[in-house]
Amino acid sequence: MKIFLFEVVICFLFLSCSSNVFVREQYISYEEKQDTVLTGERIDLFINRIKKYHPYSFDSLGGRGIDELIEKIGKSFPTQKMNDAELVFQARKLMDFINHEDPHFRIIPVFRKFPELKYKTASITVPPFRGLCINDSLLVYSPYDEGLKRGDLIKSINDIPVKEYLHYYYRDRYVDVGNLVWYFNYRVYPRYKIDFIRNDEENSVIIEGMPYPNYLVKGGPFCEGKIIPGYSLGYFKIREFENNRYILKKFRKLVDEMTEKGYSDLIIDLRENTGGSGNDLNLFFSFFSDKDSLHYLKNAKARVSKITKDYGFDESQYGQVLSLPSEKVFHSFALDSSLFVPNLKVYVLISRTTGSIAASFANICQYNGIGTLVGEQLAPNALKYGEVASGEFLDNPFAFSTIQYDEYTKAKDGIVRPDIPIPYIAREYMKGGDPVLEKLLEYLKDEKLVFFQ
Repeated sequence: MKIFLFEVVICFLFLSCSSNVFVREQYISYEEKQDTVLTGERIDLFINRIKKYHPYSFDSLGGRGIDELIEKIGKSFPTQKMNDAELVFQARKLMDFINHEDPHFRIIPVFRKFPELKYKTASITVPPFRGLCINDSLLVYSPYDEGLKRGDLIKSINDIPVKEYLHYYYRDRYVDVGNLVWYFNYRVYPRYKIDFIRNDEENSVIIEGMPYPNYLVKGGPFCEGKIIPGYSLGYFKIREFENNRYILKKFRKLVDEMTEKGYSDLIIDLRENTGGSGNDLNLFFSFFSDKDSLHYLKNAKARVSKITKDYGFDESQYGQVLSLPSEKVFHSFALDSSLFVPNLKVYVLISRTTGSIAASFANICQYNGIGTLVGEQLAPNALKYGEVASGEFLDNPFAFSTIQYDEYTKAKDGIVRPDIPIPYIAREYMKGGDPVLEKLLEYLKDEKLVFFQ
């Protein structure tokens, strides 16, 4: 089954800021690669390395020949020496083409303490909120300080416009703001001046940075469920598929509560879910499908290498792209009829962040006709790759897939689209609620509603 490499922040660095509000700390930006110049030859070498392991050929990207693309992008690289942050940013001129092909692929800048390069997570401090990115707007999604509220439209952080941060960052729907700040020239601070708009008024607040371990905990548990009595339904959010047995217990508890109240509508929220483990996934579907089994994979392929040798390949096959042995592929999986709950109607909330095994969960529901997808379309090729490995590019780690999947799907052009599309609109989220969920709730009260944008 698919797995996802979670982007884990391991060590931040502090920098002083031009404003006298911010105090200089003992940490400074990692500048040791000031003698490095990025060239097309370095990029070409990287591509040739990844070709040894990735199932995609990389003969072309974005409809263009790879050699032509590398040559053109290589000419755009600055000729001066660059630090880590700028190296990674410049390299992404090509790397983002790879990310479009394989959504698991990312360069992940390392957070280092200068000059020993030791981890010191207890001293990491980040802006105390999680963000929601809609086009070029960054909004507060989960505030962890009383100075901020959900729906605040962030204009700048430490006097740097949000558009500058977003320029260096991946366009995720749900944003780890610690990473967002770090990706911009590898800078983080002990405290933050945040300028924002609330109720059409400009505001500014100075907030102490939140220790990153606390930030991770504030993200919430793997899952949470609740009854929404005003709409006579159940709501279950799965943030990531980890410790699935625990999630199943919570899921079953909510379904039991719904059954006792005579409710039949169930919303499963996967909008923030980037993936995780596929263990026991069949048991989730057993609650709302009376089928004996569900279709999952037509086929799966790998480029044979040391990484994929344990699938039964031998060294003589290195470099070839071959189908996995049939017994290693989940063509379908059996359901547990003892868990089935009659008349349960499932609606699965998805976003472009929904990835890896969470994307497969949504696709399985849609293809097998056991759940209705709601929200926005998944990222291109969200179903195509999995089994993530890692490598290193100029001392910065990157993640990439080693298996190519061919799922049973109703996707068109590699994109899974919702049955009920509900777009993200910044001005609606500035009111402080959750408009996508709220519109789904209203739809379930009046199925004549349409939310096409």
